[in-house]
Amino acid sequence: MLEKKINEEIISKQIILIDTNNIKIGVVDIDKALHMAYGFGLDLVQMNDEDMPVCKMLDYKKYLYEATKAMKKMKKQSETKDLIFRPNTFINDLNRIIKQAQKFIENDDSVRFTVRFKGREVTYLNKAVQSFDIILNELIIPKNYTIKRDEYVNNNRMVLLISK
Repeated sequence: MLEKKINEEIISKQIILIDTNNIKIGVVDIDKALHMAYGFGLDLVQMNDEDMPVCKMLDYKKYLYEATKAMKKMKKQSETKDLIFRPNTFINDLNRIIKQAQKFIENDDSVRFTVRFKGREVTYLNKAVQSFDIILNELIIPKNYTIKRDEYVNNNRMVLLISK
């Protein structure tokens, strides 16, 4: 898809030429177009496969780099980021976790907050619920996100999931 015919690979005798500023020059002989492109230190790239091909003068390696970069950006999948803390976590540490989560949400990622209980900490269930309330009040969550919140402890963990 990204591979195009360049320079001497172009078979047609005449082409429609577009310069570096995307201005249409018009119908030009291939030899003259190649001479112009080489004069600027650029490549002549065929952009379509029709009877009268449209060719652009550009740096082909730079074009490929930017095109693959754009494809990777389009393919980026949303990830789920895990943020784990304990029920007795201080408010300053909780604020740091909230800032991290906000960055993840701005990057279109899902965030899973997990409160991990050890031993008798399960009796501090109300602290975990308060922590989740603070998180939900502080975060700026876009409308297309859903919030799933566990109201019970499962395997010594309590989870709050904010996802797309």
